[in-house]
Formats: sequence, structure tokens, C-alpha cells
Amino acid sequence: MGKVLPNIEISKVALEEMKNKATKSGEEGSILFFKEEGVPIARKIFHNDRYFGFQYESILENKWSKLRRLYSIKSFQNDVSVIRTFSCQGQLLGYDLTWDEQTQNFEDAITSYEEKRFYFTLIQEKLEYFHSLGIVYGDIGARNILVNLKTKQMSFCDLDNVQIGKWCPIDRYPKCLVPFRKEYGYIDPHFDAYMFNLFVLNELDSQFMKHPKWPYEKLLLTFKQGYQPFYLEEDGKRVLHQMIAASCEGDYDGTYITPYIKRK
Repeated sequence: MGKVLPNIEISKVALEEMKNKATKSGEEGSILFFKEEGVPIARKIFHNDRYFGFQYESILENKWSKLRRLYSIKSFQNDVSVIRTFSCQGQLLGYDLTWDEQTQNFEDAITSYEEKRFYFTLIQEKLEYFHSLGIVYGDIGARNILVNLKTKQMSFCDLDNVQIGKWCPIDRYPKCLVPFRKEYGYIDPHFDAYMFNLFVLNELDSQFMKHPKWPYEKLLLTFKQGYQPFYLEEDGKRVLHQMIAASCEGDYDGTYITPYIKRK
């Protein structure tokens, strides 16, 4: 029998206090960092029903199901992992995560070409590990990737927005995901390799071409218009052509572009 995910019940007053203390805000909620008996914890507080709309109840139930499944995975290999959920009057409000104060967002910590190539490999390995558990990561971007420069490790946050098997779909979709949606809202499991490739291309292109990082749709448009990244080997450009086709067809074979990034 798997582990049972703990849940704590809090009051409405405590909820408002937490929201006021939160230091970061994302698309689905805000983050509060605190310590409990000296142990650092990150708490994600979901936005209310005015944000999620009429799907609020079903989205929260889906998230609760995913969090329970993630918690039950023995020796989950991700430095960020689920500790417990919290609720008010029986309704899920968010969850707590293990947290390493030495971690930083990828976009803040990793700047050099060689560092990026090193961490791209680690990210790909983590995605492959998630696949072995039936997990598809839903929103690969620099803000959702954490790195520890001391230990040379990386981890994914935003764990409530993954897809797990055929039970728990992704809740909110980035625009580039739409062609990959299948029956009942599930996405092709190869989508995360496709999105990871877009993340890699965005990181490298903005670095070499000295432009801000673009939405993935705008980046794809430049490739469709004939732009050929000089930092890719010929096999990498063939992968890029497959991705351009997949952006319309929603069918990708899961090839990673990382082996075809040129060395300096």
C-alpha cells in the first residue's frame, strides 16, 4: 500500500495571512517560503475560483489526485517533492514542497554556453526518468527549472501541473501544446521532448543573437520563415524541421535536440 498524503486544515484567516506573506506569484498560484523546525519549505497557494473559472472544482480534484500519486512514489528523484496538502473547509488550497535554499531558477543562475549544455543534459535525463514513472512534464521553461550550482543538480518545480498516465491530465496548457492534445484532454507523451527542444533553442538563440527570450510560438515562427540556427549540427536542423511539422500535426517522435548542439 502506498503512502497516504498528509493534509492539514487551516482557517480562512490563516489563508489570508499566507497570501499576504507570499513572495512569488505565478499563473496558478503564489509561493510562500518559510521554515518549520529549521527545515525550509515552499508552499504553493492556488488562486481562487475567479481565476480558474467554471472548471475550478474539477481542476482542484485533478491536482489533488496528482499530488497523492506523486507523494506515493518511493524515493522520488527530484529535489523538490510533495510533503503534504492543505485545505480550508475540506477544499484543497495548495501544497507544501521540500525546498533547498541554495537552488536558483535556471534563468538567474545559468548564463554561459557550456553551463547550459551541461544542464540541458541533466534536464533531458530528468524528463526520461519522469517518463519511466508515467509522468509528462507540462510546462518546460526557465522559471520552472531549479539548479543547485554547488551540487550540480537540477529539479523541476510546479509539480501539480504534470500529466500522470491516463488518470491525471495537465490542467493548464501552454499555447504550443494545443496541437498535441488528444482524446479527453491528454497530450502525446512525446510533447515534453518537443517543448524541451523549444526551451533549448530559446536559451541558445537569445544568448547568441542578443534578443530577449521569446514566447515559443514566436520562436517557432522564425524557424518556419527559414531561419537556420548556426549553433546546430546538420542532424539538429533535421530535428528542427520535424518540430516545425509537429507544430501543425501534433505528432512528434520524441527526438531530443541536445546531442546536436555544436561544441564551442
